[in-house]
Amino acid sequence: MTFKSKLVGERPADTYPPETPEQSQACSPNQPPSKASKPSLDKVFADLMLTAPNRNMVGPWAMKTESTADAGCMYRWGKYCWEYVHAEEGKAIASQWLDIHYPDKATAQTASAIWNYACARLRQAKPLPDSTRSSIIPTLSGYLDIQQDGSIQVMRPAPEYGVDYVIQANLGHQPHSDQYQPNHLPESSLFGRFLNVSLPDPAIRDVVQELCGQTLLAANYGVAGWFVGQGANGKGVLMEVVEAIHRQACRLRLDRLSANFALEPLIGASLVLVDEVANARFDEELFKTLITGNGIDINRKYDKPLRSYRSRAKWIISSNNVPHIADKSDGVWRRIVFVPWQVQVPESERIADLDKKIIADELHLVLDWLLEGAIRIVRRGRMLTEVELPETIRSQKQTMRLESDSLLAWIEEEGIHSSSTVWTANDQIYRAYADWCEAAQRTPLGVEMFWKGLRHRFQFETRQKRQNKNGKTVRIRESSVSLKPKADTTATPEWKQPTPNPAGRIEGELFICEELPF
Repeated sequence: MTFKSKLVGERPADTYPPETPEQSQACSPNQPPSKASKPSLDKVFADLMLTAPNRNMVGPWAMKTESTADAGCMYRWGKYCWEYVHAEEGKAIASQWLDIHYPDKATAQTASAIWNYACARLRQAKPLPDSTRSSIIPTLSGYLDIQQDGSIQVMRPAPEYGVDYVIQANLGHQPHSDQYQPNHLPESSLFGRFLNVSLPDPAIRDVVQELCGQTLLAANYGVAGWFVGQGANGKGVLMEVVEAIHRQACRLRLDRLSANFALEPLIGASLVLVDEVANARFDEELFKTLITGNGIDINRKYDKPLRSYRSRAKWIISSNNVPHIADKSDGVWRRIVFVPWQVQVPESERIADLDKKIIADELHLVLDWLLEGAIRIVRRGRMLTEVELPETIRSQKQTMRLESDSLLAWIEEEGIHSSSTVWTANDQIYRAYADWCEAAQRTPLGVEMFWKGLRHRFQFETRQKRQNKNGKTVRIRESSVSLKPKADTTATPEWKQPTPNPAGRIEGELFICEELPF
């Protein structure tokens, strides 16, 4: 029984060069060399991987590491790209090799040992080539290299490009010479009609085209697409269709990003899909790191962890409800483009298995549509900025921020602002916010988080003031914050500090320092 790879692009063994006599002798249990020169099984197996492709080993093979402390990932070259080989699959390869050539020594322990030794050898001798071009889009019809002017050059797949994924689609027509020009999406096509119905606004449709088009590119632009809207609007169909384009996509849950082994599916993936978002907190710092492609440690089952793994996967998130994002800065919000899906297709007009029909008959049209979005990104050198997005999308984000952030919503609705003439007691400011939250049936922030958030929203001054209370003088803290809209603001009489006597105190007054909010 010979090993049959499950990876994309395996080539038949007879296309590889013949083995050397030394390799044939090493793999033959019937003709063992003398004890003095007999190599270990570890060395024999590792040498076969280092010299692959050959009859015993499909290849070539390479190891990808992110740092000196990283355990690394093993890759094998297929027909189209370098393909990630999980440790368990690697041990299965070693087990089948032992079954064929050394059945008397075929054990799980031996298979694991020779696989680990081969990985160590490849780490030094065969590192995975660096991806030299971030604009390459690998397809089943060849590599598409988008030039700065928007033209597309077609190249033959080759290991030296360091590409570790392939888009599962053929070009819609044969390229002329070495150039490829995507066809515009026919409005009469099933995919074209679907987009026109679900996203009738051309400006929003163009944004979605770029959010999906960036998933083809190796470069990281630090932006995730977040589709928001009630069901039966088509956002799920689009996610399924885009997923079909990618060789390796994974689905994650935002509320479980920090769970052990939760990020292992990211390894080798070019697309991350999030189907639904629970109305609960999630690890926003980790999410931000993943979106920007910064190094992250990933725990793996049955294998050593990866250190500082840099994922190239792009994110598309879909939800019916407003996400709960606690971040009061722009750190998370500016990395998300929220797209409203406002059209709900009547049940009588829905097409059963629409995504499957598009995937079966029009995947080449989807690829051309995505390429148009990717070309605009490459020409521009970046994604659209906030001010370049359609007003509908900007308004959607602001609405979601207000719904997610009770402090911001209170400021916006009540017209809270800084004032050079109005001073308000700190406890009165917080009480006004808490009362607003109670009326709006929202949970207020704690005192400390409230003041941190308020200072982030706008600048204001703070002072201490002495005030007579029940015959005693107490100190209170005030801030230059008006609880009234600017048009209704009236000046507070300027308060003057009492003049102390030469002893440094006011006669007959007892000072009590209250606990201050911050």
